[in-house]
Amino acid sequence: MEEDLKKGGFILENDINELELLKLVRLQGQYNSSSLGLTLAPTLGCNFNCVYCYEEDHNNFTKMSDEVQDSILKLIKGKGKALNSLNITWYGGEPLLAIDIVQSLSKKIVEYYIGNYIHYS
Repeated sequence: MEEDLKKGGFILENDINELELLKLVRLQGQYNSSSLGLTLAPTLGCNFNCVYCYEEDHNNFTKMSDEVQDSILKLIKGKGKALNSLNITWYGGEPLLAIDIVQSLSKKIVEYYIGNYIHYS
């Protein structure tokens, strides 16, 4: 069992400095030009009104502008074919209140990279 945990990276040998290992992994990700991760908020509006929410105005249903969407696409396309992995985390209030933007941006990204073997999630 212990060997399985080691193989999975759940436990490490005593001589490995875990903090330094985490720093290395972070730096590798930070300077990896073949991978891009974005957190996008298509809207900050929300229809839940959760008691723990830090947002004051739940009824702010403004959506991401066309200009911002175009800038995001320009950023992604600027990576060109060197990009092999793109991860977008949809954030907001409730991002599905702007499902049209999520779908539109996703469609444009997929169309641009189709046939280039990029992993998009």
